Amino acid sequence: MPFMIALVIDVIGLLVAISLVVPPVPQEHIEEVEATNFKQVLKEGYHLNYFSIALFSGIVSGMVLSVGQFRAPYQIFLEIPVILYGVFHGIGRVFASLMLAYSGKIKKYITLPSFYKLQFIIYTFLILILGVISTWWFVVFVFIVINAFQWGLTKIDEGYQLDIIKSSKFKATLLSAGSQIDKAIAAVSSFVIGVVIERVSYQYGFLYSGVVFFVILLPLYLYIAHRYKAGVYKNTAAI
Repeated sequence: MPFMIALVIDVIGLLVAISLVVPPVPQEHIEEVEATNFKQVLKEGYHLNYFSIALFSGIVSGMVLSVGQFRAPYQIFLEIPVILYGVFHGIGRVFASLMLAYSGKIKKYITLPSFYKLQFIIYTFLILILGVISTWWFVVFVFIVINAFQWGLTKIDEGYQLDIIKSSKFKATLLSAGSQIDKAIAAVSSFVIGVVIERVSYQYGFLYSGVVFFVILLPLYLYIAHRYKAGVYKNTAAI
């Protein structure tokens, strides 16, 4: 049955792909972008106070992603039927899609420090819960919520970053720097969590992750909140 459902979805996707057309686009003159070096990008990011935001965002997304990597193995360990994994994942993505649909409106009524405070509290709480409660249905619920927020808040986060660097000519490069922080954090934290899980247990792996998440991000959040009050991130003020 899962393969039949996937086949139906693939057929629909094939029909949509076949129906795509090339839109008429008038030719425009594009000014050539001057060659830059890494030092210029770093200087620009520092001048715009961007790297503290990129670091916070990268740590959050990287550590949450690393915890999510162990979702399926942990569910197998708890003897949850494999057939339900896609259902749980799909429920999380449905809620994520709803948040994405209203992300623009949400961003208008929440400030940058409030947004990062929300992420800090929610993810710390959810990861610590995984470390202290092993009831299967509660674990499933927590992973659904993490999945929803992980993908549902991405555009708000990206919007704040673009607000900060909107005057820069290195937007793509600066955003890619934030993405590299994300990948590096995910790689390191996934390895560490895996080692703890192998030597101790899943719960201790998640528990230690929640504690480290809290300890690292608390001073960084306080720094960002202080800088925001000082008017450093004035381009991100909510309406």
